[in-house]
Amino acid sequence: MRKKVLCILTALWLLLALTACSLDIPTKSANEETKKPRESRTSAAEPLPGTETAPGEETAEVAATTAVPKTTAAPETTAVPETTKVPETTVVPETAAVPATSAIPETTAAPETTAVPETTAAPETTAVPETTAAPETTAEPETPASEETAPPESEPAVTVQPGELLVFGRYEQDGIVSNGQEEIQWIVLSVEGDKALLLSRYCLDCLKAHEKDANVTWETSDIRKWLNGTFLETAFTKEEQEAVCTVNLSNQANPQSGAGAAGDTKDRIFLLSIEEVELFLADEFYDWRGTTPTRYAMDRGSTLASNGNTWWWLRTSGRDLKSFAEVFSYREIDYMGDPAVNPEQAVRPAVVIDLSKLADD
Repeated sequence: MRKKVLCILTALWLLLALTACSLDIPTKSANEETKKPRESRTSAAEPLPGTETAPGEETAEVAATTAVPKTTAAPETTAVPETTKVPETTVVPETAAVPATSAIPETTAAPETTAVPETTAAPETTAVPETTAAPETTAEPETPASEETAPPESEPAVTVQPGELLVFGRYEQDGIVSNGQEEIQWIVLSVEGDKALLLSRYCLDCLKAHEKDANVTWETSDIRKWLNGTFLETAFTKEEQEAVCTVNLSNQANPQSGAGAAGDTKDRIFLLSIEEVELFLADEFYDWRGTTPTRYAMDRGSTLASNGNTWWWLRTSGRDLKSFAEVFSYREIDYMGDPAVNPEQAVRPAVVIDLSKLADD
């Protein structure tokens, strides 16, 4: 529409110009008249409304219309920014408005809608430590403790580990009988369930393996009778004896000499065999092979080597049926052994105890 108006105005202007030329209007007055409206129009806000409100006189109107600067004023007449004004008519940012309409971060809002940490709340809903509460529900040490057959006091004993020392029983050791017996220290060699294999830390006595110089094996030896009789009754009270287990012992022949194959025996107190020394007193427990006799054992005939250790009996036969193997003072096994009637060999008892019954002490 504006273009049509401009075309009409331009045509009118040309007609008026031709008319003015025909009327021979002085050029100077025309210029003066055109200057005044030019100055007043530049201060006006819009040029088109000024042309509509001009007076009806033709001379003044001609001066206004002939004002070349107004008709030719491309920025004002064409007003490209106003007619086209793409930002206002199309207004791409508002109509398309991709960020506002789609709003992917807000509508999907993965962190808020899904809110995995809040909706699932794995640490709170599952709460494994609280719902399962394994230590409280299972409570293995507490549930069996309620049974009459499993005293609650047995827990500390079960925690004994191989290589640790355990005090169990009493026997004369300092050589002073008047002050009573001393506590026996045992080395824990093995633990299986409630059962523990123990070996005395020191040699507790000195005794012949057999009184007569005759063929003998562990099964018929005097030292076996003494350990399961006198020693058992002297070292342990009646209550402690209930914790001493009866075990089946395998008495094999000497692996080097081949002597002494004997039948299995059932014993409560016994000596270690060659195989048991090689099995339990090896590697990190090797040094436990070396031991000293107590003062009482020395008074009974046990001797010391230059390194402070002594020799102690094994239940495996030695070079023949009249001897028993031993452990040297320097910790090695003497497969050939000493005569069974040697009075200077020390006694180092072994025992298997039921740890669950130690509370009766």
